[in-house]
Amino acid sequence: DQLETELRKSSTKSVIICHYPIGSIKSKSSSSGKTLTDIVDTKETVLAFLSGHWHPKKPNPFYNGKGGGVDIVGTASFQYKKFGIVTIDNDGVAWSSIDINKPPKGVISYPIPADQVSSNSIFNDIENSAIRVVTFSDENDLKIAFKITEKSSSKVVYDGFLNYSKRLVNGHSLYSFPMNRCIQKFGEYRIDFSG
Repeated sequence: DQLETELRKSSTKSVIICHYPIGSIKSKSSSSGKTLTDIVDTKETVLAFLSGHWHPKKPNPFYNGKGGGVDIVGTASFQYKKFGIVTIDNDGVAWSSIDINKPPKGVISYPIPADQVSSNSIFNDIENSAIRVVTFSDENDLKIAFKITEKSSSKVVYDGFLNYSKRLVNGHSLYSFPMNRCIQKFGEYRIDFSG
């Protein structure tokens, strides 16, 4: 009942964080007759349910296809020396795994990985979206190369550099590139970044 009340009060979409994965929780029904799984996995206002407890080596995303957000079970930082950074971009939630011993220079915020797509994700807007990377630097002259290949044929469809977009908070920067300048048709692609 409390969770349903909070979700109703929110004027934006929500991310729910819990120690236990949703699949391990046996809940009673709320006054409206919904279990925790029903509330989380069928509400379009829930972008993601983030949890831990199982300690997988890499994040395990789940999506049940019922209209809610993606469920992501994160790694155990004390056990595998990794933690997660979650970005929300175009209503898509992307969990990036960070190795404490080899920290990255940034994270990809869009497009999100195919295994993290949910009904909330806008994943096919070629015309209006952009490839976006958040760098852990406030520099505006980084050379971030990217190459896009078709997954089915490994054919390179674009090879270029991201453009500096703007400075973000806490010494971070956003680099991007318009999707419609590098992708011409719907399909599955792989993007490799370097620099």
